[in-house]
Amino acid sequence: MTCEAILALPDGLIDRVVFYKRPEVRVDPMCVEVFSRGLVFCAYEEAPAWQETVDRLERLPGFLTNWKVRISDPPFERIELIAYDRAGQAALRDERDDLPPEPDSI
Repeated sequence: MTCEAILALPDGLIDRVVFYKRPEVRVDPMCVEVFSRGLVFCAYEEAPAWQETVDRLERLPGFLTNWKVRISDPPFERIELIAYDRAGQAALRDERDDLPPEPDSI
């Protein structure tokens, strides 16, 4: 699915948002999977409505807004981050101590 499908989802139907990067030869494009009632909607950084989609998702209550920093390093390695979970389960899928704290915990 595309950014447009994600933008059309009402907030109440978004169960989980997972960001990750695809390790490729020259770059690591960002990707997002949005889970809604058993369906998975995918969007990629190369999509025309990517930034609009990210901005909209970042407005969800409890969303981890520093998601990009948390998955950027190390390069060329797949790292997943649950940036939003309706049940409050937002978390990095690899445990790293060298990451900055969430803004509300400073």
